[in-house]
Amino acid sequence: MQLSVVIPVYNVKKYLHIAVQSVLFQDIEDMEIILVDDGSTDGSGKCCDELALRYPCIRVIHQQNGGLSSARNTGIKAAKGDYLMFLDSDDWWNPDVKVNEILDIAHTRPSIQMFLLSGYDYYEGDGLYIRKDAEMLGKIDTSGGKQYYESLMKYANYQMSPATKVFRRSFIIDNDLFFEAGITGEDNRWMMLVLRKLRYVQVLNVLLHVYRRNREGSITSSIKRKNIEDLLGIIKTSQFEIEQGAVPKEIQDCEKSFCAYLWFCALGLVRKISAKDRETLYPLFQETADVCRYSYARKTKLAYVTYRVFGIRIVSWVFGTYISLNGKHKLNQMRVSDGSDYCFYTDV
Repeated sequence: MQLSVVIPVYNVKKYLHIAVQSVLFQDIEDMEIILVDDGSTDGSGKCCDELALRYPCIRVIHQQNGGLSSARNTGIKAAKGDYLMFLDSDDWWNPDVKVNEILDIAHTRPSIQMFLLSGYDYYEGDGLYIRKDAEMLGKIDTSGGKQYYESLMKYANYQMSPATKVFRRSFIIDNDLFFEAGITGEDNRWMMLVLRKLRYVQVLNVLLHVYRRNREGSITSSIKRKNIEDLLGIIKTSQFEIEQGAVPKEIQDCEKSFCAYLWFCALGLVRKISAKDRETLYPLFQETADVCRYSYARKTKLAYVTYRVFGIRIVSWVFGTYISLNGKHKLNQMRVSDGSDYCFYTDV
């Protein structure tokens, strides 16, 4: 088996066919698509079964609702391919990219554990924008795992999404790289674990993944106190693991820099929850703030100085405003089309 594509499914009946058809459109020989129905209640599970009846390469696994991490882990364990890719069921693949060509490159580089790609952000009713990190791909040092990690931190190009990667499945399985269940922001924790093990990586200047940014009902469309607690929990876990020697010494500063980024992300999200919840979280921010001293990124260093001078409440307001503007106005992103030619597929 050449490629396994894991697609977790939960109440996405409206979008599921677009995601699946975008993978089928690639016409990849020796491929399996694993649809993990995570206890959907909107008929998505039935849609999965109908697709499997129509296309032999589709396998469906139904399970009780366990969350995104659980669904992805189920897909990883069931996968049989030499290579592993992830796609969320409300996103899709750019039809102009040939995944077969990516796999051909992978075959010639058997030591590479992960290939990094990029993609587009799609805003409903607005259009398709080139992702801001795409222009930075050529600057990333891939001479080793540590060098790659340092480049991501230096250029504030954090690359957490599993959907912009092609993994050698043996790398994931041999290193027991499964998603942590029960937390939000699971991509952050998972990529932190991946980066601890990664030694051989290659960057491909390919815009494959199309991310639906503002879908109503998506996990990122509503921020709750738990989202922020989980981000700070990831930081606390990392701090403990560094103290215990579980993180390789050569990348400990990189991981602290990663944590600094997560800390300021969490601080920016604080403005989206109630004032009462904010006050209960501020002590946890102060407890974990030490990681911000290690940031490689210029913006985060400046933000840390601002925090030390003006305090947590003012900085949280500034970051909350920045995140809000960034989401509404697609700062520094180039619009390439209205997206209509990228998101609707004929039957294949």
